[in-house]
Amino acid sequence: MRILHIDDNATFTEVLSKLLELHDHTCEVSNDGKEALQMALANKYDAIILDLDMPEFTGNDFINELERLRVISLQNIIVLTGLLPSEEEVQDMISKGVKICVEKPISIEKLNDILSSLTIKPSTS
Repeated sequence: MRILHIDDNATFTEVLSKLLELHDHTCEVSNDGKEALQMALANKYDAIILDLDMPEFTGNDFINELERLRVISLQNIIVLTGLLPSEEEVQDMISKGVKICVEKPISIEKLNDILSSLTIKPSTS
């Protein structure tokens, strides 16, 4: 799978991307939400792993912008966050198009199971 991992913690994105690559995934990273939005709009990813708590342009900003542009349904977004939001906030994200919301830390096996469960939309390019 081709994955975009978005998290402001550069150490975490580096470690997780290496683990994902050991499990035969291709992983691109961004430590900036606005940069990540441009990457998501310009490229086709099989999955996006998104942190919510980022400075300036948060994970929620990322989700809301994809929804505003009406392209969120084209994405397989996994929210991976240090502190899960309320059930109401999780349901709001899911209603917008987020596939699942899970809390850090997560084992690479569980993350792989989540990735395997996603329905991958074929690229139109």
